[in-house]
Amino acid sequence: FYFKGNTNSEQQLEEFIQTYESSKAVFWYTKDTFIYRILNQALRERNIQIICAYHFFIRDLYEHIAKLHQLFNERDSSLNVYRGQMMKKLEIERIKETYNLDLRISINSLISTSLDRDVALFYITGFKPKDDYHGVLFEIECKSNIKCHPFAKISSESNFVEEYEVLFMPGTAFAVNSIELDQTIELYIIKLRLCNDQEIQKGFYKMDMFNGDCETVRKLFKDMATSTLVREIPDLDQLYYHMIKLFSHECIDIDYFKALGSKNFDKKNFQTSLDYYKRSLALTQNVLSSEHRDITELYYSIAESYYQLKDYNSAIDFYLKGITFNLLSTPHSILTHLHLGYSYLSRQDWNNQNDRLSAKYHLQMALDIDSRNEMLGDSNILDICKALANIHEYENDFDSAISFYFRALEICQKNEWIDELDEIKESIEAIQ
Repeated sequence: FYFKGNTNSEQQLEEFIQTYESSKAVFWYTKDTFIYRILNQALRERNIQIICAYHFFIRDLYEHIAKLHQLFNERDSSLNVYRGQMMKKLEIERIKETYNLDLRISINSLISTSLDRDVALFYITGFKPKDDYHGVLFEIECKSNIKCHPFAKISSESNFVEEYEVLFMPGTAFAVNSIELDQTIELYIIKLRLCNDQEIQKGFYKMDMFNGDCETVRKLFKDMATSTLVREIPDLDQLYYHMIKLFSHECIDIDYFKALGSKNFDKKNFQTSLDYYKRSLALTQNVLSSEHRDITELYYSIAESYYQLKDYNSAIDFYLKGITFNLLSTPHSILTHLHLGYSYLSRQDWNNQNDRLSAKYHLQMALDIDSRNEMLGDSNILDICKALANIHEYENDFDSAISFYFRALEICQKNEWIDELDEIKESIEAIQ
């Protein structure tokens, strides 16, 4: 598709198919062909289809750069590299903000640099600043033996030996040491320092992504499925389609169905989300014990779908399963108790003392957990206090009812919620 009608590219593709070997990944990346252009464009645009199609080449390149990087760690203590390029002024301003806020930057494509400053300058020599663009020279300080994405000198295997190239893998983290405009050469000089990977949120490519064990594959899929790479359900389907070519269904299906459940839940397709969560649960129960956190989280997700569908009996069943082993995250634990309380009340059988007791217990638990974590917010706390006040009033426990009404009153006064304030005052007056 990308080469149709382009005779030169078609010939390059045929040569690549016939002659490519894993040991030649660097050679092919530095060769003036379609490979580096399409690959870097796909990485910048986060094009899942192309990235997955290039999986074998990325793997070969990664493994080779990692080996060379190990040699660097053994032989050298540090090196300085350079990169010259034209940049949008808006991007330069963002780098300034990064510097001022002491943040870290990470580039999601392969980064070519040079050991020779003059080589880097050559690429921007003659370019004059324009309205939207300005020349930039990056000076990057790299020290050995820090845990980072691999980089390596590749001149000995490159098509352009004289460029003294050093190649960085995508997701490498940098700190901005300084950014200054050199008026004499009309360039911004941006000094960067190579960072430990822990100094920045994980990038798209993790160092263990090419290992074949099931846990690593599952982690890779989950990271990608919940990242900005996968915004819509078709993106998720595309990711799954390509990954099952590389790894077994068993490693991926559990998290694929779970991710589909989550995407559909976000789109308010609650019945569809429920179906996918149940498929994920069935597969998970075949390989994990009932006490495993993954299973308790699926119980929670299934309960949430039932709750949104107003099937409160089923929601209660799965919420209770989810909290049995106390493995839920704190946000999910709070919401479980909150929605359990409302589910018992929504069964519309206030004459059932057990339902009232259960509702009071779980709503109070939600308040207790929130008092230590402050996650619910005033609006939710107001609703809980009103619900608890209503239950106590129904049971003729007027002192407890007034206590919760007064707490609700304080929230309304603090937030100046006039309508709610008047309603609660009327409720208090009715039972005093």
